[in-house]
Amino acid sequence: MSKPKFVIGIIILVFLAVVVCGGIMLTGPAAGNHFGKFLKSNISSDYLVYEHSGGKIVRWYILRDNFVNTETNSDGYFFTYKNRLVRMSGPVHTEEVKGMTDDQIIQEFHLTPETRR
Repeated sequence: MSKPKFVIGIIILVFLAVVVCGGIMLTGPAAGNHFGKFLKSNISSDYLVYEHSGGKIVRWYILRDNFVNTETNSDGYFFTYKNRLVRMSGPVHTEEVKGMTDDQIIQEFHLTPETRR
C-alpha cells in the first residue's frame, strides 16, 4: 500500500471514530445506549437539589439514580426530573443522599412538602 493511500485511510478511520464516539456522547443516558447505561450504572447517584431564598428552602427535588450537571461559567445546574429537563440557578445546593429514604432526607434537611417539586 502506498503512503498516500495509507494516510487517507487513517484520516477516514479517525473521522469515523470521532463521528461514532460523538454520537454516543450526545445521546448519552437518555437514549439508553451502551455508553449511557455504563454511565448510569457507574457514575449516577441519588441527590437532593435545593434552592433557598431569604434563609428558607423554596424549591427542592429528590433525584434517584440521576446526574446533576453544572454549566460552564455559570452558577446554574441542570438535571432531568420526571423526564423533563430542569435548570436551576442562583443559591442552589446539591447533596448526595445515597442510601437515604425520602423521609430521612426531608427530616434531616428540614424540608416542607409545599416546596417539593
